[in-house]
Amino acid sequence: AQKYASPLNQRQLWFLDMLKTHSKMQNKHIAAHWNVALRTAKRDTEKMLAAGYIHSVRDGGKGWFERSRIATKDSCLSSP
Repeated sequence: AQKYASPLNQRQLWFLDMLKTHSKMQNKHIAAHWNVALRTAKRDTEKMLAAGYIHSVRDGGKGWFERSRIATKDSCLSSP
């Protein structure tokens, strides 16, 4: 079986997986779970936003990310 490399890193894949059961996620969730800087988490979500895997939602002073319709397991994988 051919292995496929993911264009997303482990944190990003985890974030997408969490969005399956938690409809609203924030950068702070990546930072806390993976023990990384908030700036690192922001870079991760910026890349996912640009690729269309997630979209951002704002409600007053609060904001969060939700999974986009195209963010399926197969769309997160690419052939080498």
